[in-house]
Amino acid sequence: MITLTWPTSRDNYFANNGRDESGNIISNTNYFRMKKFISDQDSGNIITTDYLKIENDTTDPYSRIFFIDLDEDYSYQEGMPRTRQIDPFISSDKPFTIDVTLTIPGVGDEETSYFNKSRVFFSIGQNVSGVGGNIITVGTNATYDDTLRNKPVIGMITKDGYIKAIPIVNALELKYNTKYTFRLIHNPSVVGDRKLTLFLKDCTDVDNEFVLQSTAYGLSSYHNHYAVTKPRMYLYTSGWTNEYGWNNTFDYSYAIMEDNESPIQVSNGVKYPNDYIITNLSTLEYDTPQISYPTQELTLYVDSLPQGNMYVSSDFTFNFYIDDT
Repeated sequence: MITLTWPTSRDNYFANNGRDESGNIISNTNYFRMKKFISDQDSGNIITTDYLKIENDTTDPYSRIFFIDLDEDYSYQEGMPRTRQIDPFISSDKPFTIDVTLTIPGVGDEETSYFNKSRVFFSIGQNVSGVGGNIITVGTNATYDDTLRNKPVIGMITKDGYIKAIPIVNALELKYNTKYTFRLIHNPSVVGDRKLTLFLKDCTDVDNEFVLQSTAYGLSSYHNHYAVTKPRMYLYTSGWTNEYGWNNTFDYSYAIMEDNESPIQVSNGVKYPNDYIITNLSTLEYDTPQISYPTQELTLYVDSLPQGNMYVSSDFTFNFYIDDT
């Protein structure tokens, strides 16, 4: 199993500390570059490695959104001739583990409403025009009631919408000015919702352990293969426009990553926490969220044909609600 890390310092946005096929440490690689979109008046939107920010910036949060193309060939060095077919580091039919360590800063006046929008801290995948595809997200769900809104869960986004998993009972709640490590594990050899698991660790105490936060429970059978069209990893956003509360714009979240701590680590294999026993999955309990709907009081029609807008809700039952205003 190979583990690559980003970044090693404020000015180094390449992968580092991986191992090649012979087991030798990769100490000076020229691939797996962190990239971002910026706006240029002359050439429009371009991709660049300049002006990346890993610190918090509440005045221009979009300046911190960047991504890594995880389907690049981990054995290829820039400028060298290719001697074989591309060997992607991450693909959705193989196991992988992603660790992201960050701090959610105090966000001033937004602290009372910060989680009223869904927040995504990182995501895997990108919708491709004409192809569709899925995006796996790690973030919060603003449609849940207040007690669950700040509990991170696994989510899925398609070109048509989004869906979120349900948090585990005793899952951790996010607090401001607290450092956490998120660990997302994709294990295609496991059955059903256990193919995806999310762990969370509170880093304020060295003795804290990873806590199982979420499985893919609640994402529905439509997403049970959890395949992504392009395994591009976005930081601080879903990289798409379907998250709840964002009105069809790119979402973002505030966070701080620390220099020289390799806050982003990606492995092309499964790394369960040391104290985790996979048989524990058979006895999991999930919090039951209260879902928020666009209208609080709606009329249920049984024998007549309504006029107006129709809403659909699905928790564990499937109901149609009609707004006749």
